[in-house]
Amino acid sequence: MDGRVIEKYSLPLKDTFDYINKKTSKAIRKPWSIVEREKWILRCGTCPICDESWSGTNPITKEHIHPIVLGGPERCDNIVPLCDKCNTARNAVMHAVLGTAKIVAIRRRMPLIENAVRHFIIWSHASIYFDREALSYCQDLSEEFAKQREISNPYTIIKTENLTDDGNSLFGKIKHFLNFKSETHTSPEMPNNAYATKHKNIVSEKENENKIVSKEISKIQEQKENTDKNPKNIGVNKEKFKQEIKQLLADDDEISVMVIGNRIRKMQEQNKWNELGTRSFLRHHGFTGNFGLLNALKLCFGGEIEVEENKNAQRIKILREKTNEDDLISNDITLFLKEEFSKRLLTKTFQDGVTASQIAYVVKLAKDNFKLSWTELFKPFNVKGTVQQKSVSLVTLLGFIIEEGKNEDGKIIYKISESTN
Repeated sequence: MDGRVIEKYSLPLKDTFDYINKKTSKAIRKPWSIVEREKWILRCGTCPICDESWSGTNPITKEHIHPIVLGGPERCDNIVPLCDKCNTARNAVMHAVLGTAKIVAIRRRMPLIENAVRHFIIWSHASIYFDREALSYCQDLSEEFAKQREISNPYTIIKTENLTDDGNSLFGKIKHFLNFKSETHTSPEMPNNAYATKHKNIVSEKENENKIVSKEISKIQEQKENTDKNPKNIGVNKEKFKQEIKQLLADDDEISVMVIGNRIRKMQEQNKWNELGTRSFLRHHGFTGNFGLLNALKLCFGGEIEVEENKNAQRIKILREKTNEDDLISNDITLFLKEEFSKRLLTKTFQDGVTASQIAYVVKLAKDNFKLSWTELFKPFNVKGTVQQKSVSLVTLLGFIIEEGKNEDGKIIYKISESTN
């Protein structure tokens, strides 16, 4: 681990080793009240790591960025909302790295596991703030997280989806709601500021916090109701706007509006814009008033995009015309994958049932064989969801019969068989 990274996280590391060495006491864990939970659902419509909407099977949970078992505080600046599956996967990473989640065992193994503890604490923070530099030294932990969560590694796209302090990003919302001073956040790669301000009494009284939240909720609702949909944006250069947005989208066919906003902010930072954020980006392209990014996308792209709006998220899907080349690629991929799945059906592993990640592994063989990105691979098949979900959907399109069930551990598995038709 580079010395600069360790120095960057010196405050949370000090908290950790002070607690392990019994210099400080353990924080008392407090569950969210019903009102607090509803406020977080309003602030964040989807999980900031996997981007899945909250649901009955994968609800919003209260995650401590710095685990309480390792000296983390029960304080607003150490709380982040995650879906239950991502929360569980982060806990599994701690078990994988330290071999336990019990402080008694951790203390007994010190100093042998000191480096492992340091490694995990830095990853715990960096994986929430998407700190590129720190995560580059923690790739093994990120891979373990992806394995436990059964999704593709979310930290391999940090360069284009780095969380910033934009009002639409996770950190931006947390910072705004906790009334952080804007000058304390110097860059997206400096996540220590929450700790640097720990003694400044950020949220001194419950009443004050509630007033801030209430004002923000009212402001959001007012903006929603008063969004300027005035078609008189005569000065808008639609083609230039579309061109820049397409560059930001890269190969993504489906993306949340929040992520587009994050990418806009990152582009502005790289090009040293004087004013950052989606509003300045929209003004730059001739939009007036509180037009909003989603309305701008609808106006300029028109029938080229499909919009999915619900109370938790806003997503757009790029509708691309299917070409003869797509048909050829689709046929080649179909033949390749049919052969790969067929020769595995008689193995004991597949007869017992396989997980979504195992199915995705087979699909990845086609990705590597044809030297395609995941987006390019799935494009001809029009499947939706995560890589694992798309892979499972693809099995049916290949003509196989797939049955969902659960193994002895309660994990979802799939049994695949040849179609009789």
